[in-house]
Amino acid sequence: MRQDSEPDDFAIRTLTRLFLTIAVLLATPGEFVMAQDHQLVRVVSPFSVTDAGLSLRYPFLGGFDGPRPEFVDIDADGDLDLFVQEHVGSVMFFRNDGSGRSADFVFVTDDYQRLDVGQWFTFADVDGDQDLDLLAEQPFGRIRVYRNDGGASQPAFSPSSDTLKTETGDVIVTEPPTLPVVVDVDCNGRLDLMIGRQSGTISRYEWIGTDGNGDPVFTFVEDRYQGIEVVGGIGKRGGSALHGASAMSFSDLDGDNDPDLLWGDFFEPNLILFRNEGTCGTPALVRESDAAMRSGADAVNTSGFNAPRVTDIDADGALDLFVGVQGGAFVTSSSSVENFYRFEEVNGAFDLVTRRYLTVIDVGSEAAPVIADLTGDGNPDIAVGNIISPFDPTHASLALIKKTPTGLDVLGTDVISFQGFSATPAAADLDCDLDIDLFIGGFDGTIRSYINNGSGGADAWVLEESDFAGIDVGSNSAPSWADIDSDGDADLFVGEGAGNVNYFKNIGSRCAPVLSFEQEQFAGIDAGQRSRPAFADYDADGDVDLFVGSDSGTVRFYRNVGSPQAHQFVEGEPILVPVTGIVSPALGDLDGDGDLDVIVGVASGGLLYYRNDRVVTAREALPRTAGNVPTVRTIYPNPAGERVVAEVELPAAGGVGIEVVDMLGRVVLRKSYQSLPAGSVRLPLIGLELASGVYVLRIVGATGQASATFAIRR
Repeated sequence: MRQDSEPDDFAIRTLTRLFLTIAVLLATPGEFVMAQDHQLVRVVSPFSVTDAGLSLRYPFLGGFDGPRPEFVDIDADGDLDLFVQEHVGSVMFFRNDGSGRSADFVFVTDDYQRLDVGQWFTFADVDGDQDLDLLAEQPFGRIRVYRNDGGASQPAFSPSSDTLKTETGDVIVTEPPTLPVVVDVDCNGRLDLMIGRQSGTISRYEWIGTDGNGDPVFTFVEDRYQGIEVVGGIGKRGGSALHGASAMSFSDLDGDNDPDLLWGDFFEPNLILFRNEGTCGTPALVRESDAAMRSGADAVNTSGFNAPRVTDIDADGALDLFVGVQGGAFVTSSSSVENFYRFEEVNGAFDLVTRRYLTVIDVGSEAAPVIADLTGDGNPDIAVGNIISPFDPTHASLALIKKTPTGLDVLGTDVISFQGFSATPAAADLDCDLDIDLFIGGFDGTIRSYINNGSGGADAWVLEESDFAGIDVGSNSAPSWADIDSDGDADLFVGEGAGNVNYFKNIGSRCAPVLSFEQEQFAGIDAGQRSRPAFADYDADGDVDLFVGSDSGTVRFYRNVGSPQAHQFVEGEPILVPVTGIVSPALGDLDGDGDLDVIVGVASGGLLYYRNDRVVTAREALPRTAGNVPTVRTIYPNPAGERVVAEVELPAAGGVGIEVVDMLGRVVLRKSYQSLPAGSVRLPLIGLELASGVYVLRIVGATGQASATFAIRR
């Protein structure tokens, strides 16, 4: 089913390409018409991605560090839709295209109706017009109401004229990061606004109507609801009376028609259950358990500050408990991957169903990817670093994601235990042994080199140098290799905490590099803070272009308008990603369509995928003849010297195009063959002036392409 945020409509894409291609063909003959900087389309599920045999439903959603879920029927179609807040100021929307008994959540948007929700949001009908409005946090703890002026089935939210106040004009404020709720706690037909305080108490306000502008008005009721005071907890440090933060959920958990309370606290690894031993009209809440989340007989503990939401998601009569782990007084990295829990009511208790309700690629926090043929099969794989391992808080780690014939497979999330923090990888074959080595920057500003021992699995890379080339850029080193001067060897570029891109020229050779520091601010680029460069020949014009991530949540793009020997970078359109915090780009052809796509690692530990739909100009285009989808039978000799022959199977007579791409993503040879016969043909590639290393040969037909890896050894 189509996702609203992913314009996969084939007809629209085809017409767009046709119109732009016609514009190119109408240009002056021989004139190079440059396409726009990029035409990237974000896709959450572009192809199959599996992790330990589990198919990921939303692989490129971007990961979660502290999801805050809310289930409501926002479109009045009889089933519950899902809203999740992960980032300050915006909320994700997943429409339920299933039913009340079998939910099917389809991702729609990262930024529902572009509502500024601050650090929290909740839905409730606070103006009495029988549809759901939205309350959200504003600066300084104030509360903004977004009134639903569209109705129950077609919601359209607009901000109230002022932040929430009492009938006497007193401003109602929260104490971030506590998460308030709106519920009728005493069953009198008027909603109550329940605000947890840092003292461990609950303030209660009751709805009394609307003002002349139609905005809701609440009256103050009490500051110590039910005498509740949650102070301390097993994670408490020091003698302060402040408990840090709370998240509440009121629901009838035991079926006696009155609301009980689940309380998530900064200093509690589980949920506190307050049972209502009174009535709905006269509640009497008693603290019954500090371990409401169970897995059989065992308590399910997290890093703390658990945000609960109770509903019956499958309409089976048994309540479901969903918990978003915000991370509290315990080791927060331990919940950087497993943080969206579902429990189901079993014999009056909540029993664990899953720790990852929405399945995504997630390596922890601050994902930093690189794309290269890491497993030696000729396909682009992904290595992803993080700031700290989800399994061991003493160091960072790297995940390995392998390209398969049908998509991607996450082989492991702790392939390399990087002895440091903030692991940011780069990939290159600097020893000319025909496999890819990894160079990993860290928080301390140095780079560690890991040599590929050729096994192609989780034990492939072995630490060689903990202080590679003596490089130290101060903090948060982020390396990237590129042959910037087209002399046949790779030069090194290193991002840093201060936002510069440091340039180290290779004055040695391809197989025996010697790095010489050239400049601290390459091409005058200042990314702000924590620069993360990625080089690739993005526009296929024979020289490398540059993408730079930073902590600004924006990927900046610099097109190389010079030449392979003399670069000249001009800043173009940035990639505006729908997240906050550090972003880290990488480029590679992950969908096999012949152009470079962009993935972006984000602060929540996941990846965003941007499919490259850039129109190829006439000058850039490879010949494609209808009916030809070739197969590469063999390449010989392999390893080769100056002469390489590709034996190709053609299903029909016609023409094909050939590209040879090096491990830095550069197209080093482009040829075309016309009027070839059907069947097995041999295509000689004569006079290859290539350095030793691994290369990818692409054979491109009209409706598809084939590729194979070969090596040059001199």
